[in-house]
Amino acid sequence: MQQKHPVSIDQEAQWLAHKASADPSIYNLLWCIRFVGPLDRNALTTAIQRTVERQSALRVTFEADVEGIWQRIFEPCSIDLPIQSMRSKSEAQIRQWALEFGDEPYDLTSGPLYRFCLIGAGENDQRLLCAFHHLIIDGGSWNIFFHDLVDAMEHKPAPPLTDYFVRCREQRQSIASGNYAQALEFWERRAGGSTASWRLPFSGTAEAELKGKDLVHRRALSSETSALLKASCESLGASPFRILLAAFIGYFRNIRGCSELGVSTTLKGRADPRFDSVVGYFVNNGLVRADNPADSTLRHLLKSACQELDDLVRFEWFPSTLAIRNLRREHDASQLPFTPISFVWSPHLTGRQSGHLKITHERLILPRADRDLSIRVERIDDEMILSWVAREDSIETASLARAAASYEESLSLMLSQPDQNISELPRMARKELMAVLAAGQGEARDFPLSRRIEALFADQVQVRPHQP
Repeated sequence: MQQKHPVSIDQEAQWLAHKASADPSIYNLLWCIRFVGPLDRNALTTAIQRTVERQSALRVTFEADVEGIWQRIFEPCSIDLPIQSMRSKSEAQIRQWALEFGDEPYDLTSGPLYRFCLIGAGENDQRLLCAFHHLIIDGGSWNIFFHDLVDAMEHKPAPPLTDYFVRCREQRQSIASGNYAQALEFWERRAGGSTASWRLPFSGTAEAELKGKDLVHRRALSSETSALLKASCESLGASPFRILLAAFIGYFRNIRGCSELGVSTTLKGRADPRFDSVVGYFVNNGLVRADNPADSTLRHLLKSACQELDDLVRFEWFPSTLAIRNLRREHDASQLPFTPISFVWSPHLTGRQSGHLKITHERLILPRADRDLSIRVERIDDEMILSWVAREDSIETASLARAAASYEESLSLMLSQPDQNISELPRMARKELMAVLAAGQGEARDFPLSRRIEALFADQVQVRPHQP
């Protein structure tokens, strides 16, 4: 008999967003674990089995009835671990195949909502693809899954867990009790008045690639910018993510001229230490609405953004989607929540050494965007990687790459001069500016200052009467 449990408030919102979306793979997630060295495949399969059995939130399906949305736990079943040999393929081909594997949709009703495959890339180079639906796992939970898996491979005893569904029931009971007035007021005040009416300030979609999918541009900060960022963390007393977020708000204001920009970000949602080792859907969404006047500096924006983030952390235990539901009964559930732009930090992924086996892991960003623009920041070894993901109808591929390069150039200038007025910074990347100036070089001519623009326009009409 399958056990039936209520979903959390956050899961309910995610389920509704999935159902409202025309893209069945919009909330797919994919990670890759790389094993360098001799790998016992049977031991790996057993370890996956043990980990899925241990973390019951992975073994669920979802259903809806007149009483609400439910999740049912299915009994542990045999894990299928297919093997794909790709020894003759390039890294680009392996990555593309992996993305297609992770992009396959899930049936929320029948499950399972996970999928595994082992890629043989070389004699001592194996890649385990781990694909999930977002309803059963989030970024913070991935690290737990990874270390549980490696512990199982090393036959380490697994300590007892508090069941994930305890969290779901307790959250529902807390909401039903009504003891959350302060948190609800905070989230309603934060969400109230936000707008989703905007467009990216770049050219259209005539040359968009990956038709039917969204666009991804992955860019590592240069060594020079990384060095400036590291030094700024010391001088400004803030984390890399907070500085990058403040700089992004300043950059966007500079190119858009908007005095207010609401940027969505993610919160761990793990206020209770009982669930520190539990895999599940805990993540909460928050809105940063940093004060961004015309004379803003990086230092000013950073102070404002830090205050906003500190306030969010105080109430991260409360599901923000409940406040949105109260504010907007007709809210578009396919775009959650607040704003069509997000800037999020991915948890740092640390590898493991297991005997002669070196184990590393990374998140593979699928070409699926649940917002018009999402920027995901992650640290891999000594590099800071920014993945820009955009809806196909919001921006073209070349423009997305230009935006990423332009942001980094603005970031470097802000880091070098944190007290300079951001509006005084150039709005065009130097490379593009030089190209425009080069295109404008030619024979110099005197401009007829004595004549008005209307007369000059009339002259052109006479010269080119049929020009549209």
